[in-house]
Amino acid sequence: MLSEITIPEYRPAEKRIETDENVKKPDQMKLSVSSEEEREAIAQLEEAIAADHVTPERLRMSPRIFEKDDDLNGHMDFVAAASSLRARMYSIEVADRLKTKRIAGKIIPAIATATAAVAGLVSLELVKVVGGYGFESFNNCFFNLAIPVMVLTEAAPVKRTQIREDISFSIWDRWTVWGDQHFSLSDFIKAVLVNYGIYPTMVLTVLYYR
Repeated sequence: MLSEITIPEYRPAEKRIETDENVKKPDQMKLSVSSEEEREAIAQLEEAIAADHVTPERLRMSPRIFEKDDDLNGHMDFVAAASSLRARMYSIEVADRLKTKRIAGKIIPAIATATAAVAGLVSLELVKVVGGYGFESFNNCFFNLAIPVMVLTEAAPVKRTQIREDISFSIWDRWTVWGDQHFSLSDFIKAVLVNYGIYPTMVLTVLYYR
């Protein structure tokens, strides 16, 4: 079978790859959509952009407090529309606005209840920290309010890595080495060697870190 296969002659593609980000893309590169409603929506967006109706001020977002019972704020309209779009994408049964409102009414209290439980449990552990209680007093908690069940377990000590007899570290430890703008890699290695008696064998850096 392999001996009968004809391999076509290789011909390099004539496609040109544009590397300049400032070059405007041709109008032919538009989204191909299958629905007339989608095409109309994209056309409206393109017209709004061309008419300078889309400005940074109008695109600036600000947090809003969700209120499902106010029909004038548009919150439930957005939730119903967004959930319906996602349902259509994954072939899930679409819920109307009234059903979506009922679903939101059940979810929001559940989220608030779980959040309140977590906040209370964390506050309890913070009280132990402030009170100076021993390590054996601290607990992890696993809970499911729907059953309901709550399980408290003893906290495990943090794992420490021993470098040598007098130096160890955990994931919570940070060593800070200060230097000026001319501080080089060689200076860093010398500083670690002087301060900690350790010669670094590998140095990693994170770009654009703030």
